[in-house]
Amino acid sequence: MFSFSKSYQNREEIDRLISLMDEIILFVKREQNHIPLETNEHPSSSIEPVFQKCNELATLLEEKSREDLGVNGEILLMSEKMADGYFDDRVHLKSRDPHFQYTAQSINKMAEKIQYDFTQIIQLLGSYEEGDYTGALESNRYRGGVLKEVMKGIDGLRDSITTMLRESFSYGIALENVSRQLDEKMGTILKATRIQSESLKEATSHVTHISQKIDENRSDTEMMQHSSLKVKSSAIRGKELANETVRAMHEINEATSAITEAIEVIDQIAFQTNILSLNAAVEAATAGEAGKGFAVVASEVRNLASRSSEAAKRIKELVSQAAEKTEEGQKTSIDMIEGYHHLNTNIEETITLIEKTTQTSKKQVENIKDLERTLHGIQSKTGQFVEIAQQASHISGEIYDISHKIAKTLENKKFPGKEHLVKLSESGEISSLEYANVF
Repeated sequence: MFSFSKSYQNREEIDRLISLMDEIILFVKREQNHIPLETNEHPSSSIEPVFQKCNELATLLEEKSREDLGVNGEILLMSEKMADGYFDDRVHLKSRDPHFQYTAQSINKMAEKIQYDFTQIIQLLGSYEEGDYTGALESNRYRGGVLKEVMKGIDGLRDSITTMLRESFSYGIALENVSRQLDEKMGTILKATRIQSESLKEATSHVTHISQKIDENRSDTEMMQHSSLKVKSSAIRGKELANETVRAMHEINEATSAITEAIEVIDQIAFQTNILSLNAAVEAATAGEAGKGFAVVASEVRNLASRSSEAAKRIKELVSQAAEKTEEGQKTSIDMIEGYHHLNTNIEETITLIEKTTQTSKKQVENIKDLERTLHGIQSKTGQFVEIAQQASHISGEIYDISHKIAKTLENKKFPGKEHLVKLSESGEISSLEYANVF
Protein backbone atom coordinates (compact mmCIF):
# COMPACT_ATOMS: atom_id res chain seq x y z
CA MET A 1 0.00 0.00 0.00
CA PHE A 2 2.80 2.33 0.87
CA SER A 3 4.60 1.48 -2.30
CA PHE A 4 1.56 2.27 -4.40
CA SER A 5 1.04 5.68 -2.80
CA LYS A 6 4.67 6.52 -3.31
CA SER A 7 4.46 5.66 -6.95
CA TYR A 8 1.33 7.74 -7.35
CA GLN A 9 2.96 10.76 -5.75
CA ASN A 10 5.96 10.60 -8.03
CA ARG A 11 3.67 10.37 -11.01
CA GLU A 12 1.76 13.46 -9.95
CA GLU A 13 4.94 15.51 -9.44
CA ILE A 14 6.29 14.49 -12.82
CA ASP A 15 3.05 15.63 -14.48
CA ARG A 16 3.27 18.94 -12.70
CA LEU A 17 6.91 19.29 -13.72
CA ILE A 18 6.00 18.56 -17.33
CA SER A 19 3.23 21.13 -17.07
CA LEU A 20 5.76 23.72 -15.82
CA MET A 21 8.09 22.86 -18.71
CA ASP A 22 5.18 23.32 -21.14
CA GLU A 23 4.54 26.77 -19.64
CA ILE A 24 8.21 27.66 -20.13
CA ILE A 25 8.07 26.45 -23.75
CA LEU A 26 4.96 28.56 -24.46
CA PHE A 27 6.71 31.59 -22.89
CA VAL A 28 9.82 31.05 -24.97
CA LYS A 29 7.62 30.75 -28.08
CA ARG A 30 6.07 34.13 -27.18
CA GLU A 31 2.67 32.50 -26.97
CA GLN A 32 2.23 33.82 -23.46
CA ASN A 33 3.95 36.53 -21.45
CA HIS A 34 3.97 34.91 -18.00
CA ILE A 35 5.19 31.60 -16.48
CA PRO A 36 3.13 30.42 -13.47
CA LEU A 37 5.59 28.96 -10.97
CA GLU A 38 4.91 25.58 -9.38
CA THR A 39 5.08 24.86 -5.60
CA ASN A 40 6.08 21.36 -4.62
CA GLU A 41 3.66 19.93 -2.09
CA HIS A 42 6.14 17.33 -1.02
CA PRO A 43 9.41 19.12 -0.26
CA SER A 44 11.06 15.96 0.86
CA SER A 45 10.64 14.32 -2.50
CA SER A 46 13.62 13.57 -4.68
CA ILE A 47 12.28 15.78 -7.50
CA GLU A 48 12.32 18.93 -5.41
CA PRO A 49 15.67 20.21 -6.84
CA VAL A 50 14.23 19.91 -10.33
CA PHE A 51 11.26 22.08 -9.34
CA GLN A 52 13.62 24.70 -7.93
CA LYS A 53 15.75 24.82 -11.05
CA CYS A 54 12.70 25.08 -13.26
CA ASN A 55 11.34 27.94 -11.16
CA GLU A 56 14.72 29.68 -11.32
CA LEU A 57 14.77 29.19 -15.08
CA ALA A 58 11.25 30.59 -15.37
CA THR A 59 12.11 33.60 -13.22
CA LEU A 60 15.29 34.19 -15.20
CA LEU A 61 13.46 33.91 -18.50
CA GLU A 62 10.78 36.38 -17.36
CA GLU A 63 13.38 38.87 -16.14
CA LYS A 64 15.38 38.53 -19.35
CA SER A 65 12.17 38.88 -21.37
CA ARG A 66 11.28 42.06 -19.51
CA GLU A 67 14.80 43.45 -20.09
CA ASP A 68 14.77 42.46 -23.74
CA LEU A 69 11.29 43.84 -24.15
CA GLY A 70 12.40 47.19 -22.66
CA VAL A 71 15.50 47.36 -24.83
CA ASN A 72 13.53 46.31 -27.89
CA GLY A 73 10.87 48.94 -27.11
CA GLU A 74 13.51 51.68 -26.89
CA ILE A 75 15.05 50.42 -30.14
CA LEU A 76 11.66 50.54 -31.88
CA LEU A 77 10.88 53.99 -30.49
CA MET A 78 14.32 55.22 -31.47
CA SER A 79 13.93 53.75 -34.96
CA GLU A 80 10.56 55.47 -35.41
CA LYS A 81 12.09 58.82 -34.33
CA MET A 82 15.02 58.30 -36.68
CA ALA A 83 12.54 57.58 -39.45
CA ASP A 84 10.93 60.94 -38.62
CA GLY A 85 14.31 62.68 -38.72
CA TYR A 86 15.17 62.79 -34.99
CA PHE A 87 18.56 61.35 -34.06
CA ASP A 88 18.91 62.62 -30.47
CA ASP A 89 17.18 59.64 -28.77
CA ARG A 90 19.23 56.71 -27.33
CA VAL A 91 18.72 53.16 -25.95
CA HIS A 92 19.28 53.54 -22.18
CA LEU A 93 18.04 50.15 -20.82
CA LYS A 94 20.40 47.25 -20.43
CA SER A 95 20.01 43.62 -21.40
CA ARG A 96 21.69 40.49 -20.04
CA ASP A 97 21.75 39.17 -23.57
CA PRO A 98 25.12 40.24 -25.02
CA HIS A 99 23.68 40.13 -28.56
CA PHE A 100 20.83 42.44 -27.59
CA GLN A 101 23.20 44.70 -25.69
CA TYR A 102 25.62 44.84 -28.64
CA THR A 103 22.74 45.63 -30.98
CA ALA A 104 21.58 48.46 -28.71
CA GLN A 105 25.11 49.86 -28.43
CA SER A 106 25.59 49.65 -32.21
CA ILE A 107 22.32 51.48 -32.80
CA ASN A 108 23.38 54.15 -30.28
CA LYS A 109 26.73 54.58 -32.03
CA MET A 110 25.01 54.75 -35.40
CA ALA A 111 22.60 57.41 -34.13
CA GLU A 112 25.43 59.39 -32.54
CA LYS A 113 27.49 59.24 -35.73
CA ILE A 114 24.59 60.18 -37.98
CA GLN A 115 23.50 62.95 -35.58
CA TYR A 116 27.05 64.31 -35.47
CA ASP A 117 27.35 64.29 -39.25
CA PHE A 118 23.93 65.82 -39.80
CA THR A 119 24.78 68.46 -37.19
CA GLN A 120 27.96 69.18 -39.12
CA ILE A 121 25.96 69.36 -42.34
CA ILE A 122 23.43 71.74 -40.76
CA GLN A 123 26.19 73.95 -39.34
CA LEU A 124 28.04 73.89 -42.65
CA LEU A 125 24.91 74.77 -44.61
CA GLY A 126 24.29 77.57 -42.10
CA SER A 127 27.80 78.84 -42.80
CA TYR A 128 27.06 78.62 -46.53
CA GLU A 129 23.88 80.60 -45.96
CA GLU A 130 25.95 83.29 -44.20
CA GLY A 131 28.43 83.35 -47.07
CA ASP A 132 31.23 81.30 -45.47
CA TYR A 133 32.36 78.48 -47.76
CA THR A 134 35.67 77.67 -46.03
CA GLY A 135 34.39 74.62 -44.11
CA ALA A 136 34.16 71.04 -45.42
CA LEU A 137 32.67 67.70 -44.34
CA GLU A 138 34.52 64.54 -43.25
CA SER A 139 33.13 62.17 -45.86
CA ASN A 140 36.03 59.75 -45.25
CA ARG A 141 34.30 58.73 -42.00
CA TYR A 142 32.17 56.40 -44.14
CA ARG A 143 33.28 53.61 -46.37
CA GLY A 144 30.42 54.18 -48.77
CA GLY A 145 26.66 54.42 -48.97
CA VAL A 146 24.10 57.13 -49.46
CA LEU A 147 25.24 59.34 -46.58
CA LYS A 148 28.80 59.35 -47.86
CA GLU A 149 27.46 60.32 -51.29
CA VAL A 150 25.38 63.09 -49.70
CA MET A 151 28.44 64.45 -47.91
CA LYS A 152 30.53 64.17 -51.06
CA GLY A 153 27.74 65.91 -52.96
CA ILE A 154 27.69 68.78 -50.44
CA ASP A 155 31.48 69.06 -50.69
CA GLY A 156 31.16 69.00 -54.46
CA LEU A 157 28.53 71.72 -54.27
CA ARG A 158 30.88 73.73 -52.05
CA ASP A 159 33.68 73.29 -54.59
CA SER A 160 31.39 74.40 -57.42
CA ILE A 161 30.14 77.41 -55.46
CA THR A 162 33.72 78.26 -54.43
CA THR A 163 34.85 78.10 -58.05
CA MET A 164 31.91 80.26 -59.06
CA LEU A 165 32.69 82.76 -56.28
CA ARG A 166 36.35 82.89 -57.26
CA GLU A 167 35.37 83.49 -60.86
CA SER A 168 32.73 86.06 -59.90
CA PHE A 169 35.09 87.81 -57.49
CA SER A 170 37.97 87.99 -59.96
CA TYR A 171 35.69 89.04 -62.81
CA GLY A 172 33.97 91.51 -60.49
CA ILE A 173 37.31 93.10 -59.59
CA ALA A 174 38.35 93.14 -63.24
CA LEU A 175 34.98 94.54 -64.30
CA GLU A 176 35.24 97.22 -61.63
CA ASN A 177 38.70 98.23 -62.88
CA VAL A 178 37.67 98.11 -66.54
CA SER A 179 34.44 100.02 -65.91
CA ARG A 180 36.40 102.64 -63.94
CA GLN A 181 38.80 103.04 -66.89
CA LEU A 182 35.84 103.10 -69.29
CA ASP A 183 34.13 105.77 -67.20
CA GLU A 184 37.32 107.86 -67.17
CA LYS A 185 37.82 107.46 -70.93
CA MET A 186 34.17 108.28 -71.64
CA GLY A 187 34.61 111.40 -69.52
CA THR A 188 37.66 112.34 -71.60
CA ILE A 189 35.77 111.65 -74.84
CA LEU A 190 32.81 113.69 -73.63
CA LYS A 191 35.07 116.59 -72.67
CA ALA A 192 36.93 116.43 -76.02
CA THR A 193 33.63 116.22 -77.90
CA ARG A 194 32.30 119.27 -76.10
CA ILE A 195 35.50 121.18 -76.91
CA GLN A 196 35.21 120.06 -80.55
CA SER A 197 31.59 121.16 -80.61
CA GLU A 198 32.53 124.60 -79.28
CA SER A 199 35.37 124.84 -81.81
CA LEU A 200 32.97 123.95 -84.62
CA LYS A 201 30.55 126.60 -83.43
CA GLU A 202 33.35 129.16 -83.42
CA ALA A 203 34.59 128.03 -86.86
CA THR A 204 31.05 128.16 -88.24
CA SER A 205 30.67 131.69 -86.87
CA HIS A 206 33.94 132.77 -88.51
CA VAL A 207 32.98 131.17 -91.82
CA THR A 208 29.61 132.91 -91.69
CA HIS A 209 31.36 136.22 -91.03
CA ILE A 210 33.78 135.62 -93.93
CA SER A 211 30.86 134.71 -96.16
CA GLN A 212 29.16 137.98 -95.30
CA LYS A 213 32.33 139.95 -95.99
CA ILE A 214 32.91 138.21 -99.33
CA ASP A 215 29.30 138.85 -100.26
CA GLU A 216 29.79 142.52 -99.38
CA ASN A 217 32.99 142.59 -101.45
CA ARG A 218 31.11 141.08 -104.35
CA SER A 219 28.50 143.82 -104.09
CA ASP A 220 31.27 146.43 -104.01
CA THR A 221 32.88 144.81 -107.04
CA GLU A 222 29.63 144.95 -108.94
CA MET A 223 29.31 148.61 -108.05
CA MET A 224 32.89 149.11 -109.17
CA GLN A 225 32.09 147.35 -112.43
CA HIS A 226 29.13 149.64 -112.95
CA SER A 227 31.32 152.68 -112.25
CA SER A 228 33.96 151.37 -114.65
CA LEU A 229 31.33 151.19 -117.38
CA LYS A 230 30.50 154.76 -116.66
CA VAL A 231 34.17 155.69 -116.91
CA LYS A 232 34.40 153.79 -120.17
CA SER A 233 31.42 155.67 -121.52
CA SER A 234 32.94 158.94 -120.42
CA ALA A 235 36.27 158.04 -122.00
CA ILE A 236 34.58 157.28 -125.31
CA ARG A 237 32.74 160.51 -125.06
CA GLY A 238 36.00 162.32 -124.36
CA LYS A 239 37.62 160.78 -127.39
CA GLU A 240 34.75 161.89 -129.57
CA LEU A 241 35.05 165.37 -128.19
CA ALA A 242 38.77 165.35 -128.89
CA ASN A 243 38.11 164.33 -132.49
CA GLU A 244 35.66 167.12 -132.83
CA THR A 245 38.29 169.45 -131.39
CA VAL A 246 40.77 168.41 -134.08
CA ARG A 247 38.23 168.77 -136.86
CA ALA A 248 36.94 172.05 -135.58
CA MET A 249 39.93 173.76 -134.01
CA HIS A 250 38.67 177.03 -135.34
CA GLU A 251 35.63 176.55 -133.12
CA ILE A 252 37.81 175.81 -130.08
CA ASN A 253 36.79 178.93 -128.28
CA GLU A 254 33.13 177.95 -128.54
CA ALA A 255 33.84 174.37 -127.52
CA THR A 256 36.03 175.30 -124.55
CA SER A 257 33.14 175.35 -122.15
CA ALA A 258 31.93 171.93 -123.35
CA ILE A 259 35.41 170.50 -122.99
CA THR A 260 35.67 172.02 -119.53
CA GLU A 261 32.43 170.35 -118.53
CA ALA A 262 33.61 167.04 -119.93
CA ILE A 263 36.88 167.41 -118.10
CA GLU A 264 35.06 168.14 -114.85
CA VAL A 265 32.96 165.03 -115.41
CA ILE A 266 36.13 163.04 -115.96
CA ASP A 267 37.70 164.59 -112.89
CA GLN A 268 34.66 163.70 -110.77
CA ILE A 269 34.60 160.18 -112.16
CA ALA A 270 38.31 159.79 -111.46
CA PHE A 271 37.77 161.12 -107.94
CA GLN A 272 34.89 158.71 -107.35
CA THR A 273 36.86 155.89 -108.91
CA ASN A 274 39.79 156.67 -106.63
CA ILE A 275 37.48 156.59 -103.56
CA LEU A 276 35.88 153.35 -104.71
CA SER A 277 39.27 151.80 -105.35
CA LEU A 278 40.41 152.83 -101.86
CA ASN A 279 37.30 151.27 -100.34
CA ALA A 280 37.84 148.16 -102.45
CA ALA A 281 41.46 147.94 -101.28
CA VAL A 282 40.34 148.15 -97.63
CA GLU A 283 37.71 145.43 -98.16
CA ALA A 284 40.24 143.27 -100.03
CA ALA A 285 42.67 143.55 -97.14
CA THR A 286 39.88 142.50 -94.76
CA ALA A 287 39.12 139.43 -96.91
CA GLY A 288 42.65 138.09 -96.47
CA GLU A 289 43.75 135.51 -99.03
CA ALA A 290 40.43 135.69 -100.86
CA GLY A 291 40.91 139.41 -101.51
CA LYS A 292 44.51 139.47 -102.74
CA GLY A 293 43.57 139.33 -106.42
CA PHE A 294 40.94 141.95 -105.96
CA ALA A 295 43.44 144.18 -104.14
CA VAL A 296 45.64 144.18 -107.26
CA VAL A 297 42.67 145.15 -109.39
CA ALA A 298 41.70 147.90 -106.97
CA SER A 299 45.25 149.22 -107.07
CA GLU A 300 45.17 149.31 -110.88
CA VAL A 301 41.84 151.07 -110.80
CA ARG A 302 43.26 153.60 -108.36
CA ASN A 303 46.26 154.15 -110.64
CA LEU A 304 43.97 154.61 -113.60
CA ALA A 305 41.87 157.05 -111.64
CA SER A 306 44.97 158.99 -110.69
CA ARG A 307 46.07 159.03 -114.28
CA SER A 308 42.63 160.16 -115.36
CA SER A 309 42.78 162.98 -112.84
CA GLU A 310 46.19 164.02 -114.10
CA ALA A 311 44.97 163.89 -117.67
CA ALA A 312 42.03 166.06 -116.72
CA LYS A 313 44.35 168.59 -115.19
CA ARG A 314 46.46 168.49 -118.28
CA ILE A 315 43.45 169.07 -120.49
CA LYS A 316 42.47 171.98 -118.34
CA GLU A 317 45.88 173.49 -118.89
CA LEU A 318 45.61 172.87 -122.59
CA VAL A 319 42.18 174.43 -122.72
CA SER A 320 43.43 177.51 -120.90
CA GLN A 321 46.19 177.82 -123.41
CA ALA A 322 43.99 176.93 -126.37
CA ALA A 323 43.23 180.52 -127.22
CA GLU A 324 46.88 181.46 -127.32
CA LYS A 325 48.30 178.38 -128.92
CA THR A 326 45.84 176.87 -131.36
CA GLU A 327 48.44 174.76 -133.09
CA GLU A 328 49.77 173.51 -129.83
CA GLY A 329 46.17 172.88 -128.84
CA GLN A 330 45.61 170.88 -131.98
CA LYS A 331 48.70 168.83 -131.27
CA THR A 332 47.64 168.47 -127.69
CA SER A 333 44.18 167.39 -128.86
CA ILE A 334 45.80 164.70 -130.98
CA ASP A 335 47.80 163.63 -127.95
CA MET A 336 44.62 163.74 -125.92
CA ILE A 337 42.89 161.47 -128.45
CA GLU A 338 45.77 159.04 -128.15
CA GLY A 339 45.55 159.30 -124.40
CA TYR A 340 41.82 158.56 -124.52
CA HIS A 341 42.60 155.58 -126.70
CA HIS A 342 45.01 154.21 -124.11
CA LEU A 343 42.62 155.14 -121.33
CA ASN A 344 39.82 153.28 -123.05
CA THR A 345 42.07 150.26 -123.47
CA ASN A 346 43.05 150.35 -119.81
CA ILE A 347 39.44 150.76 -118.79
CA GLU A 348 38.51 147.74 -120.92
CA GLU A 349 41.19 145.72 -119.19
CA THR A 350 40.05 146.99 -115.80
CA ILE A 351 36.44 146.06 -116.58
CA THR A 352 37.57 142.60 -117.68
CA LEU A 353 39.51 142.15 -114.44
CA ILE A 354 36.58 143.42 -112.41
CA GLU A 355 34.25 140.98 -114.20
CA LYS A 356 36.66 138.13 -113.45
CA THR A 357 36.90 139.31 -109.85
CA THR A 358 33.11 139.41 -109.66
CA GLN A 359 32.81 135.88 -111.01
CA THR A 360 35.53 134.67 -108.66
CA SER A 361 33.78 136.35 -105.75
CA LYS A 362 30.54 134.62 -106.69
CA LYS A 363 32.29 131.26 -106.77
CA GLN A 364 33.97 132.01 -103.46
CA VAL A 365 30.61 132.93 -101.96
CA GLU A 366 29.14 129.66 -103.24
CA ASN A 367 32.10 127.68 -101.88
CA ILE A 368 31.91 129.46 -98.55
CA LYS A 369 28.16 128.78 -98.42
CA ASP A 370 28.83 125.09 -99.13
CA LEU A 371 31.50 125.08 -96.41
CA GLU A 372 29.11 126.81 -94.05
CA ARG A 373 26.40 124.22 -94.74
CA THR A 374 28.95 121.44 -94.27
CA LEU A 375 30.09 122.90 -90.96
CA HIS A 376 26.49 123.22 -89.81
CA GLY A 377 25.96 119.55 -90.73
CA ILE A 378 29.13 118.55 -88.85
CA GLN A 379 28.06 120.68 -85.90
CA SER A 380 24.66 118.96 -85.87
CA LYS A 381 26.30 115.51 -85.99
CA THR A 382 28.73 116.58 -83.29
CA GLY A 383 25.80 117.66 -81.14
CA GLN A 384 24.24 114.22 -81.62
CA PHE A 385 27.57 112.62 -80.78
CA VAL A 386 27.78 114.73 -77.62
CA GLU A 387 24.36 113.41 -76.57
CA ILE A 388 25.44 109.84 -77.35
CA ALA A 389 28.69 110.37 -75.45
CA GLN A 390 26.71 111.71 -72.49
CA GLN A 391 24.45 108.65 -72.55
CA ALA A 392 27.46 106.33 -72.90
CA SER A 393 29.19 108.13 -70.03
CA HIS A 394 26.05 107.71 -67.91
CA ILE A 395 25.85 104.00 -68.81
CA SER A 396 29.55 103.46 -68.07
CA GLY A 397 28.99 105.13 -64.69
CA GLU A 398 26.10 102.76 -63.97
CA ILE A 399 28.24 99.78 -65.03
CA TYR A 400 30.94 100.92 -62.63
CA ASP A 401 28.42 101.29 -59.80
CA ILE A 402 27.00 97.82 -60.46
CA SER A 403 30.44 96.19 -60.70
CA HIS A 404 31.49 98.00 -57.52
CA LYS A 405 28.41 96.65 -55.73
CA ILE A 406 29.17 93.12 -57.03
CA ALA A 407 32.75 93.35 -55.80
CA LYS A 408 31.62 94.71 -52.42
CA THR A 409 29.00 91.96 -52.09
CA LEU A 410 31.56 89.25 -52.82
CA GLU A 411 33.99 90.82 -50.36
CA ASN A 412 31.63 89.68 -47.58
CA LYS A 413 31.86 86.08 -48.76
CA LYS A 414 34.49 83.69 -47.39
CA PHE A 415 35.88 81.04 -49.68
CA PRO A 416 39.21 79.33 -50.38
CA GLY A 417 41.52 81.38 -52.63
CA LYS A 418 39.91 84.74 -51.78
CA GLU A 419 43.02 86.13 -50.03
CA HIS A 420 45.13 85.26 -53.06
CA LEU A 421 42.71 87.10 -55.36
CA VAL A 422 42.70 90.14 -53.04
CA LYS A 423 46.52 90.25 -53.15
CA LEU A 424 46.47 89.99 -56.94
CA SER A 425 43.90 92.80 -57.09
CA GLU A 426 45.95 95.03 -54.78
CA SER A 427 49.08 94.40 -56.86
CA GLY A 428 47.19 95.37 -60.03
CA GLU A 429 47.50 91.95 -61.69
CA ILE A 430 43.71 91.74 -62.14
CA SER A 431 43.24 94.92 -64.14
CA SER A 432 41.23 93.63 -67.09
CA LEU A 433 38.81 90.84 -68.00
CA GLU A 434 41.58 89.21 -70.04
CA TYR A 435 43.55 88.47 -66.87
CA ALA A 436 40.58 87.84 -64.57
CA ASN A 437 40.80 84.01 -64.83
CA VAL A 438 43.84 83.67 -62.60
CA PHE A 439 42.75 80.83 -60.33
